[in-house]
Amino acid sequence: MTTTTSHAPWATIADALRAVRGVFTRLDAWLDARQRAFDDDVALAQLSDRDLHDIGLDRGFVSAVARGRWTRDDLDV
Repeated sequence: MTTTTSHAPWATIADALRAVRGVFTRLDAWLDARQRAFDDDVALAQLSDRDLHDIGLDRGFVSAVARGRWTRDDLDV
């Protein structure tokens, strides 16, 4: 009688662990981006209206700029 040993379950577990690591890597990158956006929002919000005007922004655009959702093309000039 011959017994066959299969390593397939270990390969499946390794693949699952790689997938989980990928999820956590993407989550970490997303959290880092959110933290940077928050920090940028705080820094821009602390500027005076004059300083914001000097760099071409209105106060209403601060959050959009901090989150990377605003470009100069959004201006109605």
